[in-house]
Amino acid sequence: MPSRRRALAGWLAVLAAATSLACSQEEEGAASPALGESAAAAPDFEVTRLGGGRLSLSQQRGKVVLIDFWATWCRPCIEEIPALNAAYERHRGDGFEIVAIAVDDPLTPEQLERWTAERDVRYPVGLGTFELAERYGAFQFPHQVFVGANGEILEELPPGMHTEDELEAAIARHLAPR
Repeated sequence: MPSRRRALAGWLAVLAAATSLACSQEEEGAASPALGESAAAAPDFEVTRLGGGRLSLSQQRGKVVLIDFWATWCRPCIEEIPALNAAYERHRGDGFEIVAIAVDDPLTPEQLERWTAERDVRYPVGLGTFELAERYGAFQFPHQVFVGANGEILEELPPGMHTEDELEAAIARHLAPR
């Protein structure tokens, strides 16, 4: 009997690891609103931008924007950085922008700037809050939302890490060919 319990515990651990593709904040399991179902206006925001200044959604009008809600304590968020770097480098001259909003609290902008520099984050990063993420239906991280050039929500990707190919397919759905 003890070996069956160990086997069961082992399988449960494997299952838990396999399903942890997203990190949750305190409200795990909270339902996120279906933002992408209709052409809703994306809530504007203004946050402290790493490197100085402010970062807002309204500054990005005229571009397709991928808003990436993430946290430094979230392993899938960290693992996704290379795919986001690649997407940013490939499309930033095509009317596309990534705006990464870190929901870390109580990190200071200086601490977050050091953290992102150590991990070679190349796209714009701002220091936000859980409340801002919740306005976009983000209860698990990473959480990405595409916003169109007109400021309307185009698509909300399922929470969790996305591969470079998955990000490319999503970008292609929203970025007009040039």
